[in-house]
Amino acid sequence: MIDPLAQDADAALEAADTAQTTQTMPSEATWIALYNGLRAFVTSRVHDFPVPSWLGQEADVIDDIVQESMRKIFERLLKAEQGTATPVQSLMQISMTIAYNTYRDFRRHDRRFYHVAEANATYGPLNADTKEHPLDQVIEKIYQEQVFSHIALSIAGFPGKQKQALLMDLANRMAFSRDEATPLQDAFDHAGITIQEYVRSLPADKAGRYRHASILNHAYKRIHTIINPDNEL
Repeated sequence: MIDPLAQDADAALEAADTAQTTQTMPSEATWIALYNGLRAFVTSRVHDFPVPSWLGQEADVIDDIVQESMRKIFERLLKAEQGTATPVQSLMQISMTIAYNTYRDFRRHDRRFYHVAEANATYGPLNADTKEHPLDQVIEKIYQEQVFSHIALSIAGFPGKQKQALLMDLANRMAFSRDEATPLQDAFDHAGITIQEYVRSLPADKAGRYRHASILNHAYKRIHTIINPDNEL
């Protein structure tokens, strides 16, 4: 079944992304479209993966997550406008990433607080450093697969030398199995990249290795920006 909230979120966020074509601050209309898209996105997450302490307070939780996300997005865009952060290539992508990370932080905090409070009532004070709930692990795995897919598609569009250096480094670090592909390997396959083909030796000469390391460093910085758009190196 297609989730109408997810459809609403995609449509609104795509509208915001289309409207944002420069590195200046978004227009009021774009902010409204972005807010509506993030609200639909967060609403679907809060209702699909709730925390017991959110029961009956979902609307307030959604408001808090969306407002905090919008604040972080504004700060990130402001840094880009001031030249203290890299330009934002996709308002939709960076907004979705920030909103998901904010939702995840709220969820982890409130779930941990709920379990500690519940345990305190039964057994007395406990350490707040409890194990992560299995559902959190499932959500994290789903998100990681989405991130892998985004990374693989992004790498496919990297400049030739950076793409080759990065794929070589990743391939040389990966363990390939004939029976089952890893999520990252699957992501590369869907991006049209056969990662196994990049298992190669590094340049034999010192100058070649230095150039490779320099190019690889720049490539990993690009990856860092993709994964952590609101956390610059």
